[in-house]
Amino acid sequence: MKYTTTYQTENFILNTTWESLPPDVQTRMQGCFIDLIGAFVIGSRSQQFAVGLQLTETLYGTGDIPVIGSAPNSAGSHLPC
Repeated sequence: MKYTTTYQTENFILNTTWESLPPDVQTRMQGCFIDLIGAFVIGSRSQQFAVGLQLTETLYGTGDIPVIGSAPNSAGSHLPC
């Protein structure tokens, strides 16, 4: 089986600017972004998030890059929630 592509999706993603989007699309994207931030904040306070954080630390240890919503690491650097 042979597949061909015109790379239209890739070109759209790489070449689209905020200014080139219609105003109604910009408004919708702003609403979705606010919703995403709310989901991050609420989700980072859940028990499932804490369990996932513990599992990740157990499997991979700690590193220099903090997880958004987690407590500061031993070096004291963290991203604000």
